[in-house]
Amino acid sequence: MSKNRSWLKKSIETVLLPELERRGYTPAPVKPEEKRGEIGAAFPFGRLRRSGPRGLEMVEIQLDKHGGAAFRLNLGIAPIQGVTGLLVAHILQQDVRVHYLDRSWELLKYPRLWKWFSVWRWPGTPKTKADYDELVTKVVALLPEVEALFREGKGGAHLREVNRTQ
Repeated sequence: MSKNRSWLKKSIETVLLPELERRGYTPAPVKPEEKRGEIGAAFPFGRLRRSGPRGLEMVEIQLDKHGGAAFRLNLGIAPIQGVTGLLVAHILQQDVRVHYLDRSWELLKYPRLWKWFSVWRWPGTPKTKADYDELVTKVVALLPEVEALFREGKGGAHLREVNRTQ
């Protein structure tokens, strides 16, 4: 694992995860059989979820699956009755992942450009642990957009809707 990715993961663990837990989300860790595969690499923090008025509100912190030091938040609401998928008959609410939903959202640095959160520096300028702490702190400052989405159904400036039915 690169030093930058390691710093990013540590910043997420010490800054973002505690804030999400403070807001009522509980972690659902990655299953042991998923840890060594693509799911474990992209979603090392598992899923975070809490009960909401419209269903189970889910936040997934997705890291760049190719090992880069970048991330985004995948957001969705799992209905109480669960979901029915194309390849499986039925998925219980507690087993739903954001990408199983017909409608979900991504919290991104620049949604129109599909740009994930990452630290940018001029070439040759080294990145530091403090850069990653600052990046994750800025993402924490965007959590009111997530709250508004889940409570009022309103999108924010950093949210991109994903509609799989179109």
